[in-house]
Amino acid sequence: MTEEQVAEQVEVVEEVQESVADATPEPNPTQEIKEEIKLMRDHMDLMARNLQKPPEQSDDYRDPVEVLQQEVAKQRVQIQEERVNRKYNDYEEVITKYLPLAIKDNPQLMNELRSTDFETAYFVAKSSKAYIKDKAFAPKTKEAQKIVENSETIGSISGIGSATAGDATPNFAKMDDEEFMNYKRGLENL
Repeated sequence: MTEEQVAEQVEVVEEVQESVADATPEPNPTQEIKEEIKLMRDHMDLMARNLQKPPEQSDDYRDPVEVLQQEVAKQRVQIQEERVNRKYNDYEEVITKYLPLAIKDNPQLMNELRSTDFETAYFVAKSSKAYIKDKAFAPKTKEAQKIVENSETIGSISGIGSATAGDATPNFAKMDDEEFMNYKRGLENL
C-alpha cells in the first residue's frame, strides 16, 4: 500500500468516527434523574419487603456453646472407651468380632446397651456363644499348644497305651463305645 492509500483510509475512519459521535444523543439530565429515582424506589421497596419478613434461621447455624458441649461429650466417650481398651488387652478383638454375633443371637441386647457402656459391652461379647466356642478349644498359651502337639506324636510318654506306627494293636483311647464293643465281640469269636 502506498502512503496515499493509507492516508485515504485514515480519513475514512475519522469520518466514520465523527458520524458515530454525531449519532449518539446528548444526555438528557431529566431522563437520568428519572432513572435514578426509579432505581432508588425499587431498592427502597426491596428493603421494605426484607424488613417485613422475619429473619430466617439457617439450618447451618449452630450455637457455639452447643457445639462445644457436643465436642466435650464426644471426647469424654472416647476417653471412657480408651480406658476400657487399656484395661482389657483383647478389647478391640472381642468388641469387633463377638459383640455383633451376641447381638445377632439376642437382638434385645441392642436396646439394653447404651453407647457409653463399653465395659458392659465387652463382657456381653465375652459371654457370647461364639466367643466361648472359639476360646474353649483354643490353647491358652503357646506352651500349652506345644504340649498338646507333642502328646500326639509317636514315642512320647503320653502316648503309652496308644497305638504306634506299624503296631496292629488297636488304639483304645480314640475308640468310641461302638468300636470298642465290636472289638470285644471280635475277641470273643476267636
